[in-house]
Amino acid sequence: MTLERWERASEWPLIAISVLFLAAYSVQVLASNAPAAIASWFMTVTWGLFAVDYLASLWLAQQRGRWFVRHLHELAIVILPMLRPLRLLRLVTLIGVLQRVAGNALRGRVVT
Repeated sequence: MTLERWERASEWPLIAISVLFLAAYSVQVLASNAPAAIASWFMTVTWGLFAVDYLASLWLAQQRGRWFVRHLHELAIVILPMLRPLRLLRLVTLIGVLQRVAGNALRGRVVT
C-alpha cells in the first residue's frame, strides 16, 4: 500500500471519528458518571486510531524524515487531544469548493 492510497482510505473515517470525538468530549464534560466513563473510553480509542494513522503514514512515507518535519501538525493532533477536531478543517475547504461549483452552476442557469 502507498501513502496516497492510505490517506484516501483513512481520510473520511478520521473525519467521522473527529466529529464523534467532539460529541464524546461534550458528553464527558456535561454528563455524570456512566456516560462520562463511556465517553472517556471512546476518547481513548479515538486517540489510538489517530496514533495508528500517524504511524502508518510515517511508515508508508518514502522520505520519512521529510514527511515527519512536514507533518508536525499531525503529531500535535495525536499528542494533544484538544487538537483532534482540527481534522474537521479539511471539511471547511471541501465545503468551500462545493459552494463555488454549485454557485457557478446556478449563475450559469440564471444567465441562460
